[in-house]
Amino acid sequence: MRLGTRGGRWMGLVLLLAVAAGLAITWEDLFEKRVMVVEPGRLVRGAWQRPGPLRRVIERERVRTIVTLTAINRDDPKY
Repeated sequence: MRLGTRGGRWMGLVLLLAVAAGLAITWEDLFEKRVMVVEPGRLVRGAWQRPGPLRRVIERERVRTIVTLTAINRDDPKY
């Protein structure tokens, strides 16, 4: 069975949308959010990170201490 150009375009569009949706879902697990070195070897600032990106930042920048200014609820699973 041969798909015409119309069927091929639909399949391509569906595939593109599936890849985009998968990337959107996993984006925060893969990439760091708003990380910037303020003073090399001394101070790094950034947003709240998922575990994977946070481990990479800690290793790359040799972070020894993390200070959070976020109010964290003890019932929150991130605590």
